[in-house]
Amino acid sequence: MLTKLREKLEPLLELVSEQIETSEVDGGVHLYEVGGKAFIAVHAKWIAATNDRDLLSKTLALRDGKDKPALAQDKAFQTMTRQMGADREGRLFINTHAIAEATGGRLGLPQKMDNPLGSLLFGGILEMVARSPYGGLTLDIEEQQFVLTAGVSGKSDTLGKSYAPFFADHPKIGSRPIPHPPELIAGLTVYRDFGEWYRRREELLQPQVLPGFDKFESGLGNLLPDKDFSADVLPLLGNNFTIVAAPQSYDHLDGEPGVKLPGFAVVIELAKPAFPR
Repeated sequence: MLTKLREKLEPLLELVSEQIETSEVDGGVHLYEVGGKAFIAVHAKWIAATNDRDLLSKTLALRDGKDKPALAQDKAFQTMTRQMGADREGRLFINTHAIAEATGGRLGLPQKMDNPLGSLLFGGILEMVARSPYGGLTLDIEEQQFVLTAGVSGKSDTLGKSYAPFFADHPKIGSRPIPHPPELIAGLTVYRDFGEWYRRREELLQPQVLPGFDKFESGLGNLLPDKDFSADVLPLLGNNFTIVAAPQSYDHLDGEPGVKLPGFAVVIELAKPAFPR
C-alpha cells in the first residue's frame, strides 16, 4: 500500500519541483522540503510529514535509535501492547504521562466536571484516562467491517468510592443491551448507578451547577406531588439506560416532512421490575 502511495506522491512532487528541495539520508529515506513550510520523509515502508524541520529530524533520530530509546522499550507502550495486543492492522499510542508533565498534571482534565450529563456519561472514563500511563487505539479490519477499540490502563476499584457509580455491574435480568427496532440507525447503552451518582453529585460536580438539581427536584415535585425524588424515585431506577435511533414512519400523516429526522427513544431499567406470572 505504501509503495503505491509513494508512486502516486512522487509525480505530484515533481510538478512543483521548483519549490522543492530534495535530499537523501542513510537508510533509503528521501527528504522533500516544500517552500520551507512542509517537510516530507519518504521510505519504502513509511512516510512522515510535518511543518517543523526539527520535529522531522527528531523523528528520524528515533527511527535510527539515536538520542532516545526505541518506542518498543517504553514501559507505557509495553503495557499497551500487553493489554490491547500487538497483532492489529493499526495502533495509536499516546503517552499520557508525558502530556501530564507538559500540562502540569491530569492532562488538563478537571477533578470535578461542570456538566452533569457529561459527568454521568464520561466521568469515570475521564478519571481513568487521567491516571492511565497510556491512551491507546487499535484498528482491526475484517471482511465486511472494521473495528476501532479505545483503551486505557487501570482498575476501577482503585479510584475510590466517589467513582464507584460509573462502574455499575451489568444487570443479570432486564432488556437486551440494545433493542433492535426495524432499520436501527444507532444505539448506546450506559451502565451507571444513577442513584449513587446523584447522591454523590457534590463530590463529582463543580459547585455552580448544583443549584440546577434543586430546580429539577422542584419541577418534578409538581408532577409527582407528595413524592421525594431521592427517597421515592431514585430507588426505582436500575443501573443502565439505553438510547436508540431509528427511521420514523409517516403513515399517520397526510404527507411527509421536508426534513426526515430519525426517531429517538430512551429505555430506563427499573431496579426491581415486576414480571407477570
